[in-house]
Amino acid sequence: MTDEASRRRAEVAAGPRPDTARAIGLPPAGVRGGLPDLADAVPGGNEGEPQRLARAAAALDDGQALEIIRVALACDATVATWEELLVPVLSEIGDTYQRTGTAIEAEHLLSSCVATALTDIWSSVFPAQGQSPVLLACAEDEQHTLPVHALAASLAEDGIASHVLAPGLPCRALRAAIERIEPRAVFVWSQTAATGDPAPLAGCAPGPWQLIIGGPGWQQDRIPAGIRLVDKLPAAVTTVRAAVTAAA
Repeated sequence: MTDEASRRRAEVAAGPRPDTARAIGLPPAGVRGGLPDLADAVPGGNEGEPQRLARAAAALDDGQALEIIRVALACDATVATWEELLVPVLSEIGDTYQRTGTAIEAEHLLSSCVATALTDIWSSVFPAQGQSPVLLACAEDEQHTLPVHALAASLAEDGIASHVLAPGLPCRALRAAIERIEPRAVFVWSQTAATGDPAPLAGCAPGPWQLIIGGPGWQQDRIPAGIRLVDKLPAAVTTVRAAVTAAA
């Protein structure tokens, strides 16, 4: 960890000064009632990074939330930040919405902050001369893009460039993109069962590239031959990295 990263982490851990907290409406530690209870529900202790991030999201403090995420990424890299910080907080906010119908605004704000921080990482890495990028996409009609951004950032940390396509891309458009850029590997994410029919991907079946799919939405008993299924981000990073190495 660099000295600058250590300093920023200490500042984030301390939280905003009391006058700043009052000005932005950020509730102090221990406040209960309403959305600040998100911080109490996130596992991992009373005042760790997940709790601070949940509290910032509940207060709609995008500046503090983004700073917490960026410091974590600088200190711990993407996979650890995703697994230990972002997934617990996003999951708790999602659970809160399912239970109470509230917190959707906190989820949207936090999702925007996560996407911004991850995009800053993967968008700074470009393919080397003569190398094609990895192509990352969501299943047709799938709107959950954050896992794809996390994968792109993780690959970028290894110097692997990605093209990340917008959510909900029709399968025919994915096939056209594959044919146009001839990527070293293709990864497609499905979060929900409604988007998890893998049959349309048969037309994207491997050529010189490996086709990898990930996420809990896929119907595992219908996956066409030649397509590799992974579950979580660490497995996706390892599998895509191996496919890129094999294609080199």
